[in-house]
Amino acid sequence: MTVLEVPAEKARDMVFNDCEDSTLVETKITGHSRWSIHKEAIIKYLDKHWKVAYSVGATESQDERPFEYDKDVKLVEVELVPVKAFRWIEV
Repeated sequence: MTVLEVPAEKARDMVFNDCEDSTLVETKITGHSRWSIHKEAIIKYLDKHWKVAYSVGATESQDERPFEYDKDVKLVEVELVPVKAFRWIEV
C-alpha cells in the first residue's frame, strides 16, 4: 500500500477541486453523524489516483471544513478495477 502525505491545506484544495496540479475524480458519502457528513474522494495527482476520507458540516450552521485540525493528510494510492456484483431484480 502506497501512502503519500501532503499538507492539510493542499488536501483541502484537492477535495474542493481548487488545486492546479490535481483533479478531483469523484466523491461519495460514506456515512454521517449528527453534525457531520463523512465523505471519500478520489483524486488524480502525480499521474496516480489517491483516496482520502474527510468530513464536512451537515448543515450551514456547522462550521466544519475538511482537515481543519490536521497538519498533514495521508492519501492512499488506489486503482480502478472491474468488480463482478450480484443484485436482486424483478422477474
